[in-house]
Amino acid sequence: MVVVIGPESSGSVMVSKIIGNVIGASAYGKWTGYAWSPKAENELRHKNNVVLHRSFPNGKDYYLDVDKLYNKYKNEYDIKFVITTRDKNIVKLSKQKRFGRDDNECKLNNDISKEKIKNTIDKYDFFIWSYETFLYLEEIYLYQLYEFLNVESDFIPNNIFDGNEKYINKPI
Repeated sequence: MVVVIGPESSGSVMVSKIIGNVIGASAYGKWTGYAWSPKAENELRHKNNVVLHRSFPNGKDYYLDVDKLYNKYKNEYDIKFVITTRDKNIVKLSKQKRFGRDDNECKLNNDISKEKIKNTIDKYDFFIWSYETFLYLEEIYLYQLYEFLNVESDFIPNNIFDGNEKYINKPI
């Protein structure tokens, strides 16, 4: 089982879809990348080809209890965490635009998210997925992720684009 966690607007949906594809949970583009991968929803759990995606927060103010999730599934699955990150200023701007969060909500979300990520790093098997590093290294970074997941794949999404551009002021 791969659990993808990270701040809202950090690229967690995109990487969930990539992971779902390479571990055999769902063909790329067939699953939205939200919540459980389709095979998990249909109770067709094969080996470890299950992905769970949870942003911090998930919805308005729900934060996944990582320890509770781990303890619930540790006997059934080999659980790996993929922690998504993105420039914190762009995360904030995206959250304000997409979800209408104000500065105080963004700060609170960031603080809680950081604590949840620290807890995960301290206790579990994890890979840090940086949106900006992915944009720069592309397939080189994907192959590092695949190695962490113990899968052989040469899959590279054909729709990679820089979602940060719209948030960066360009010189005139």
